[in-house]
Amino acid sequence: MSLKSVIDDACIELSLPPLISVVENKADPQAQLLRRLVTAEGRALLKRHAWQRCVREWQFATTATPQQPHSIPVVNINDWPDFDRYIPETMWDRTRKRPVYGPIDSAEWASIQSSFVTSINPGFRFMADMVYLTPTPPHGDVYSFEYVSRNWAYTGGSVWRDHMSSDDDRTLLDEEALTLGVIYRFRADKGFEFGDDLKEYERRVADLIMTDGSRPRLQRANISSERVPRAPQAPQTIVWP
Repeated sequence: MSLKSVIDDACIELSLPPLISVVENKADPQAQLLRRLVTAEGRALLKRHAWQRCVREWQFATTATPQQPHSIPVVNINDWPDFDRYIPETMWDRTRKRPVYGPIDSAEWASIQSSFVTSINPGFRFMADMVYLTPTPPHGDVYSFEYVSRNWAYTGGSVWRDHMSSDDDRTLLDEEALTLGVIYRFRADKGFEFGDDLKEYERRVADLIMTDGSRPRLQRANISSERVPRAPQAPQTIVWP
């Protein structure tokens, strides 16, 4: 489904006349409003959930530098122009097979940099569009993490964008949810009743979140979804006979 087809479906529901073109119809304020609502809805949907079609993985090699506050090893997030947000608990040192703790908040980061104690496991912090690592890693270790890409639209030539800029642009998001979002946003913008439209939209999004990607099978065994045994867990409550 394209930008044009999303707006065509919305126009049918809204009893609006069909548009010959959306992007090229710059003289029609209603066409441009609908286009803007598609962009607003796409960006809002992206923030609602880490949609599996928008999840990416990044790997980078570390560099060894003295661990000083002004020269801690950093990785520039601008190297990933589609970076939107980090997916929690996915940063790993793949070379040494260990997790990387974080993201560390401002107060804890200041404490780490002011302490003579070196952490056993590495940690990281996002700051000024950089990934800071502590303690100083050796040169050439491979780190990786997953993130949500801000690019939810693309052209036929696979040029990825955070908006739909031509009538034929397509989306990684659910087209029906996108259409329903445009419908309720249009009615809200015009001051019309949109409560039922919003309810239908929210039901659709909730169903999509529930079924997006895969889900592990629930089980009582002490084993992870990757089939790797977990460490024994002490019970939270001990009952004496």
